[in-house]
Parts: sequence; C-alpha cells; structure tokens
Amino acid sequence: MPAPGPGSRGRKPLAGGGEPHDIVKSVLRLLQKSRRRIAGVACRSSADAVEVALVDVEAARTATGAGLAWELLASVAVPHPDAVRAEIVDVLKGAEREAERLTRLHFLLAHLAADAVEAAAHEAGVALPSVDAVAVSGQVVRRFPSFPHTILHRDGPGADSWGREDPAREEWVSASVLEIGEPAVIAERVGTPVLSGFRARDVAAGGDGGRLFVPVDRILFSHPARARLVVHLDGVTRFTALPATGTPAAAVAADRGPGVILLDALLERMSDGARHHDEGGALARKGKADPALVEEFLEAGKSTTAGSPGSPAPSSAAFPGSLAAPFPPGLARDPGAFAGAFLERGRRKKLSDASILASAVQLVASALYEAYRRSVEPSFPVDEVIVTGRGAHNVFLLESLSRGFPEAQVVPSDYYGLDVDATEALSLALLAHLSLGSGPGDPNDASAGPVVTGSITPAEKESG
Repeated sequence: MPAPGPGSRGRKPLAGGGEPHDIVKSVLRLLQKSRRRIAGVACRSSADAVEVALVDVEAARTATGAGLAWELLASVAVPHPDAVRAEIVDVLKGAEREAERLTRLHFLLAHLAADAVEAAAHEAGVALPSVDAVAVSGQVVRRFPSFPHTILHRDGPGADSWGREDPAREEWVSASVLEIGEPAVIAERVGTPVLSGFRARDVAAGGDGGRLFVPVDRILFSHPARARLVVHLDGVTRFTALPATGTPAAAVAADRGPGVILLDALLERMSDGARHHDEGGALARKGKADPALVEEFLEAGKSTTAGSPGSPAPSSAAFPGSLAAPFPPGLARDPGAFAGAFLERGRRKKLSDASILASAVQLVASALYEAYRRSVEPSFPVDEVIVTGRGAHNVFLLESLSRGFPEAQVVPSDYYGLDVDATEALSLALLAHLSLGSGPGDPNDASAGPVVTGSITPAEKESG
C-alpha cells in the first residue's frame, strides 16, 4: 500500500499560532465570491479510482432564466493501487479488525484524493493555491434503508440499539450511510476549504443519497420539449428523471440497482483476477442472456436487502417495494460473493462465461428499467436516456438499455459534449457552487428534491 502524500506542507498546527478568525475569514470570502474555481472529487462506487474535475463556475443568465456558466479546466481519473482496491473490497464485506482498517482507509483515501486534486491542477496548468474549494464525495462503505416501526423483530447483534420508535415518521430505524475520506486531510494537503457530507445530509433529510444531483442535472440536461432520464452507471446505478421544463411533473431521482461493480466482479472471478473490466462489453456480446437467471436475481432484489438469492431474508430486512433497497441482496456488502453466487448459478445452468456476463448486463439494464417503470413512467414517460459514468463505455450495455427503452433515444453524455468520465466530479463542483449560495434557485428548497448543503471544513489559507 502506498505511503500517504505530504502532510501539512510545513505549516504550523493551528494551536501553535494560527488565528481562528483568519480561518473564518477564508470561509466568508469563499461564500462571498460569485466566481469560483472548484475541484470536484468523486470516489468511484466501483472502488477502483478517484475522479477529479477542476472547474471555473459562476452564476449566469440563460435563455430559460437563471443558470450557471462553467468551464472544465481539467479532468483526471487516478486509479487506486491494487492493494488499496483490495482493502476497500475487504472492508465492504466485513474484514477482521474492521474498525482499524476503516479508520486507516478513512485517512488514506483522503490523501489519494488530495494527490488527484494536485494532478488535476498540474494537468490544467494552474497553481494549486488558485483553487477556491474542493467538493468531495467519499467512498461509501455502508448504507442501510429505514425500516417501518411496525417491524417488531429485528435481527443481528446490537439491533435493539439501532433506532427509536417514531410513529410520526412511521419508521423505527432511520436510513443511514457511512462515507469515508477525511475532509480535514484534504483541507490540510490542498490548503483550501473542503465541502463534504452531501450524501449524509440528503439521507438525514429523508432521501437515499440519490437526490443529490437533481439541481445540477436540471442545469446540465433539462430540455424544454423532451423528458429525459439521466443515468449514471458506475459501481451502482443512479438516475434522475427530468420532465420537460414547464410541465407540472416533478423530477424523480434515486440510487437504484446494480452497476458495473457486478460486471467487474464477475470478470475477475472468471479470469482468476487477471481481468477487471470487459472493455466495451466485448466478451458479453459473444454470449446470450438467460432470461430465467436474470429474473431470478431481479426478483430476489425486489424482496430482500441481505443474503443471496434462494436464502431467506432476515426479518429486519423486510422492506417493501421493487428494488426498494439501493442494491440487489449482498451486492453492496460483498460484490465478489454476489458475483460468485451469480456465476455458480449460471454454471449450474451450463451457461458459458460469455452468456453469464451477458445475463449480468441484462440484469443491470432490467433493474434500471423496473425502477423507471414503477417510479417514473406513471408520471411521465421519457423521450431520451442520457448515460454517464464508466458504464457508458460498455456499448453492449447501452444496447441492452436501448432494448428496454424502445421508445426513447439512448445516448452517452458525450453526445452532448459532456465527458462521461467527468460528469460526476463536474456535478460535485457545480453542486458545491450552488450550496455556497450562488446560482439558480435555493439549493435547500425541498420542493426541488434534495437538501444539498453538507459541511465545510476550513483551511488556514484565505482563498485568493
């Protein structure tokens, strides 16, 4: 595992002479700016890299009203070393000495994020001190849904301490999420304020973390005449459904269904770790999806949030609704084990590896379509599906999505000039700008979908 990057850059600790009011001034100055240079930092949910988009952004008037003017100065994706990726996966599935390893990753991933911000500044040819703020979305290592208060029996060690009766909200255990990547480390390394905790704030406000990007998706993708489904395909699948502007329908957004983390884990198992990605879906294209295998795992994802297909769901995991949990059972906790169960079931059916992988691609597409059919289509059918994220490179997956949405055009965001690999980090930078109070509308307006304001970690320097 690599050693962390440089630490405090020679500055004295705050207790050794820093003045708190200077730090407050730096945050106030950041809030007062109308034009900002922000580095958006996204840890991939596939646990294999950190992405950074360095953006200059300011409020602007557009033909449809208030908007944002922005320029992407640089976009970089820095892969994690194999040892780091393996450690994240081990922690996801519940490793020995879990608390210690989570704590060390919490700081290590922040150092890797700071390294990536420095790389983006170098790529853009700008000085690091010119960056006004960093907006970071860390590595999600745990996420759990809320449970209705009517569930009387809750399984698991410590389960009776997980929540409290709250009949007003009709839930006993509130939704929760744990995201790692310590913002104080990034602030210390980069020397600029860090915005973080966007997802946690959305969950605290009753969301599932999927609503975060609604304001930004509106700015980037809304169309006056076309309803659009914006799909981010990374480790998991996130979507925002945008009605045509001017219609009374509300946007719908959520994290729903598996993404490329399942395809990657399958290929690793098939190749004994020699291959991590099916580039372009080349191997899957050689196979044929098995509808029964797809349906078996899709149905399991509708009824449970833990375990594996064919196993009884713990009573505390009884959560109603199609794909109500963000992932099929077991996928978030241990993608390797879930992929192993999928692979074993496929081989038991005498399917080739290519056909098993094609079936997994169909599962990803079908899970998205099922969530769309239940939560979006009754309000408004979409005319176009715009795909971002690493999954947008999988042409076979895009073709599978096209078959699921025969009445809609399916295109990668590149089609509209937005790099599929930069969109999430770019969205974080724009979201941070909105959260700081510059741009169209009120980012905390519940009618707009999410609560976006997270936390600000100050730095010693004053933003220039």
